[in-house]
Amino acid sequence: MDTMSEDINSLVIMADMREQRSKVCSHLEKSQKVVVKYVDLAIGDYICGPGVAVERKESIDFINSIIDNYVLFNIKAF
Repeated sequence: MDTMSEDINSLVIMADMREQRSKVCSHLEKSQKVVVKYVDLAIGDYICGPGVAVERKESIDFINSIIDNYVLFNIKAF
């Protein structure tokens, strides 16, 4: 996945298709310095650059992920 942009002043963020309706994406799309490209991601919700994946979680989901060791699984998978 290429996170380089045709416009050197823009950051391209790859967002998982399921994130299209999130407030995060709507804020990113309003920025003139960010280009959001929607793709099917196997790991994470956003790819911000080479080796940088972001998993968006609500606090209760994050806590449950820690308890279930799911967070560590995702870190190792990436």
